[in-house]
Amino acid sequence: MPATAEPNLTLPGPERLIAPGKHRDVNRDARDRPTQGPPPTDATPAQQMQHRIRTPEGHTTYKRRSATVETVIGHLKDQTGLRRFSRRGLKAAASELNLAATVVNLLKLHNHTLHPAT
Repeated sequence: MPATAEPNLTLPGPERLIAPGKHRDVNRDARDRPTQGPPPTDATPAQQMQHRIRTPEGHTTYKRRSATVETVIGHLKDQTGLRRFSRRGLKAAASELNLAATVVNLLKLHNHTLHPAT
């Protein structure tokens, strides 16, 4: 699991589902080393997440996440060409991302009103 994910796992807030590695590795672990029940009490947050994704329920949720979230990010990158941020700082990058998302949404709205689904 990337070192940057560890703080995200321990922050208060909604329950998160952070992949502990590459998609193929997560799928292989869920298939080859499935698990049940809660993680061990002495497990680190990263180990708890790995355990959770290897459960049948966790893996199903992970698969749904990749179909809903990852496609939106990929579509955003494809439609706007946003591969890197031009500005520095969290606020500047967030505003650039919001602008790109707005452009994609406006294009969808525009295309839908010109060619509504029949």
